Amino acid sequence: MIWWVAAGSSLIALIDRITTAPEGEPTAPTRFSFDEGSDAAVADPRFTFGDRSRVVARSWRAVERPPGHISLETPEGDVELGVLTRMWTIGEQQRSYEFAPDSGDVVSYTRRRSRVPWPRPFVINWLGGRTAKWGRFVYHRLVWRKPNGVVLDVVWRDEQRLQPGGGWMDQYDTKPPVFRISK
Repeated sequence: MIWWVAAGSSLIALIDRITTAPEGEPTAPTRFSFDEGSDAAVADPRFTFGDRSRVVARSWRAVERPPGHISLETPEGDVELGVLTRMWTIGEQQRSYEFAPDSGDVVSYTRRRSRVPWPRPFVINWLGGRTAKWGRFVYHRLVWRKPNGVVLDVVWRDEQRLQPGGGWMDQYDTKPPVFRISK
């Protein structure tokens, strides 16, 4: 039992590589935005699709290339995302872009959860009240397929906690996603 308490979440992450349970049906988001973030305001870059806004690595950059289109540049590669529908500036340097997929793009979003929760026995709620004693991982995956064969595959891992009397509640993580651009 002691090993389960000490290494439960790590073991579950390993099990999750083999099997997870779907949550809902896959969806096809059509609204996207990218906020560059700001070093001055200590704001991380954010990628938003549908109603999900997620922190991304500072190395991600959105650029208007070709004109009227937004491309994502990363150290691992570049991918043209879609048609620029709106661009605005916050402050003097922080730009935000809103865009839609190009015609022929196939975009899908899925959400899956761990099948096995792990205990959280040493959690203390410093503000009082009851604490969540169980946790599990939730995986968000966005796959963007271009007609030319380029695929952007992005996975975020968050945690859910079992709230006493309230069911499972999302606890959004601020870690950048794991992603891959393939051709």
